[in-house]
Amino acid sequence: MIENNFHIFQNIATNENQITEVLCNFLHFKNFRNSFLEKFLPDINKNLVSNQDLQTQTRIEDFQPDLIMSNDIVELFFEIKVGDAPLQETQTNNYHKYIKKLNKITSLCFIIPKEYHKINEIKALVSSNEKVSIIYWPEIITLIEEQELNNSSQLFNEFNKLLKDWFEHKKISFTYNEIKTMFNKEVPKILLELFEVIDQVKSNLGSNNEIVISKAKTSYEHGFYVRDKKGKQLFFFGIWYELWKEKEKPLCIANLTNQSTRDYAEIFGNYYNNNIDYKSWNCQLLSESLFNPELIANISDDLNNLIEKQLNNI
Repeated sequence: MIENNFHIFQNIATNENQITEVLCNFLHFKNFRNSFLEKFLPDINKNLVSNQDLQTQTRIEDFQPDLIMSNDIVELFFEIKVGDAPLQETQTNNYHKYIKKLNKITSLCFIIPKEYHKINEIKALVSSNEKVSIIYWPEIITLIEEQELNNSSQLFNEFNKLLKDWFEHKKISFTYNEIKTMFNKEVPKILLELFEVIDQVKSNLGSNNEIVISKAKTSYEHGFYVRDKKGKQLFFFGIWYELWKEKEKPLCIANLTNQSTRDYAEIFGNYYNNNIDYKSWNCQLLSESLFNPELIANISDDLNNLIEKQLNNI
């Protein structure tokens, strides 16, 4: 079953460069490009720009704009941010110096989230330069919906859902049962104990000189990734919160789906509950029986056995 918030760019447009390419592709549609220019750059004649003028990641002198609309008459630069990527000095100084010396219609525009951490620096640049402006990602969502592009085209509907997924804050509300659960001392106690299990396993594996262990860094997970010395990904161990919510199993061991799962099944066959594909991973969802104290105490040994088998097969 396809969820309501699913869109075709899921797991495809996952970073700044990829979202830039998606935006550029949709600007090839004349009706969207014209509406985009009319709303955000009203001083630019929309008829001066065609889809053939669109470029991404093109090197110019010592800088590289994310998106350019360029021809013999106009030179429009767009610097795009989707997260907390740093603001380079070339993006605040060199772009503007360059377009000032061009004998064209020029503009520098920053497309950023409303909460971008360097927003004050960009606002200072805008206040001192009339050819510099800001577009907030939610304004592009509003433009698509005002023009009803999301209703008239399935493609634009998918694009709109991608932008909402990244840049629109979801409405958060709690049910009565969720509130009761949240204000229960057992909840943080259970989480802390789960974290301790993960930390102990990670610590026990640290004595293996043939592997590199890196801690998970996103807010969607708690655990660690294991690689061999050559950088090959072996597996993840810990919590993926979305997977926990979907399958009701907190702990998982996951290897990339292009790797053999035989060793995983042999070692964890006694107490893994499900073997499923999740994104690009094959996951062993650890069952309730694992939390038997004797089994929990042995899981780091099992993981070490798995690592040895993986390394022997390389």
